[in-house]
Amino acid sequence: MKIKKKRQKELSNFKEKIEDFLDSDSIPANATKFLLMIVALGGVVMGGAALPGILKILKSLNLSEEKTGFNKKQISNALGSLKRQKLIEIEKYEDDKISVKLTNRGKERVIKFSFDLLEIKKPEKWDGKWRIIIFDIPNKYK
Repeated sequence: MKIKKKRQKELSNFKEKIEDFLDSDSIPANATKFLLMIVALGGVVMGGAALPGILKILKSLNLSEEKTGFNKKQISNALGSLKRQKLIEIEKYEDDKISVKLTNRGKERVIKFSFDLLEIKKPEKWDGKWRIIIFDIPNKYK
């Protein structure tokens, strides 16, 4: 029983470290978020065994290293990180092509990032209308 609790604690600590990493604004964290969003926009399919075609794909999407600020090594490391966290699945096909797809966990993360990026634009001129917003937080989240 002690081993199981110790293992759960280790997994919890590991999960917290991953969350802290992704919430940081470091270059590797931003590269990881960037790739997660790219995969979310559409299934990325590329040729080659070890993802050497990633830069060609990014260029074809008009997302070159100059525009993104991420080099090949950073992108490769970010893909590996996403795979280890089970946010993406990488499938290899017989014709030497690779498909990168979001897992359910990855979709949840993309929604979280999208929500964090959400910005409400403030109108230049007030329309003169007052609004009241009412909401309820369920007891399990209080």
